[in-house]
Amino acid sequence: MKLEDGAGTGVLAKVDSGQRLQVAAISSDRAEQANVDLQAFVMSTDIFTIAASTETKVAYISNGEASRDLIIDLERYYTTGGNTNFDRPVIMRCYINASEPNTNNVLKDPIGTNTGTGQASADFEVWDGVGSGLVQTATGDNLGTSIITIGSTDNRIPSKLILGPAKTLTWSFECAEACDVAMQVYVHLS
Repeated sequence: MKLEDGAGTGVLAKVDSGQRLQVAAISSDRAEQANVDLQAFVMSTDIFTIAASTETKVAYISNGEASRDLIIDLERYYTTGGNTNFDRPVIMRCYINASEPNTNNVLKDPIGTNTGTGQASADFEVWDGVGSGLVQTATGDNLGTSIITIGSTDNRIPSKLILGPAKTLTWSFECAEACDVAMQVYVHLS
């Protein structure tokens, strides 16, 4: 918590005429501090064209830290909704604890949201766009399935999804028609 004066002027504290302390408490988001500490990342895919009625795994992240959690703050998805009327919803699936992709994958550096030196590292792999999606020996457990409407969707995770040490997440998309999809994930280490 951080103390500020009740008037919000930036003065840490002051007293009123009755000698009572005038303060207001505000909470500071851990994600903000992680960014300052060079521990926050944006993980972003390219724009991929997925085949009609085919589940295509497009992104995989792994928390390679031995003792730190990877906190997922925001997932953002984009879709064109098909190539005829551009009105088809896309099904998004998220799998936990799938194995590292061994085919159709390319390692992609996450983008540190702070460009200072000493940036921590996180593992992020995406579909190479040539095959039919990431191939994994172990598919993992389906953590959740969602339907995405046309445009972009922000899944602001209110309780913050915590990906513990050595845990992985894989995202896939499927649409009734061939369509373009992309995603961004905002994470920080804790």
